[in-house]
Formats: sequence, C-alpha cells, structure tokens
Amino acid sequence: MKIEDFVWTDELSVGVNEMDDQHKVLIDKINKLVSDLNEDAPSAYADFQDLAGFVVKHFEDEEAFMESTGYPGLDTHK
Repeated sequence: MKIEDFVWTDELSVGVNEMDDQHKVLIDKINKLVSDLNEDAPSAYADFQDLAGFVVKHFEDEEAFMESTGYPGLDTHK
C-alpha cells in the first residue's frame, strides 16, 4: 500500500513565518521518508534519523518561541 504525500496548505499556517517554514521542512522530510519506505530504499533509516533530529530541534525552537511570547498553552504543548 502506497502512502500519499503530505501537502502544505495555507490552512496549516500558524501565522509565524519561522514556524511555518519549519513545518514545511518537516513535511518535506516526512515525504522523503515516506517515498523511501514506499520504494524500500536503503536511505530510509538515514532519512528517519534526519527527520527525528529535525523534530527535536523544531519542538525546542517552537517551545522557546512560545515561552518568549508568553503563550498560555506552553505547558500543554510540552
């Protein structure tokens, strides 16, 4: 069964350019991994590691931004 790509739309925007840009990168990395898995490509593990590392960085950046703006849902997000 082939998994379809995720597609960025403006409805996904959180209205913060830096976060939206990172979300677009996340989608690209997810789609690369999905493509590798669909093709049984040997690079799938490396792409998974790349995605996982970026996810950690993204959440650190996102939570730091939320903290800097006094976002009330920060604890729930964490």
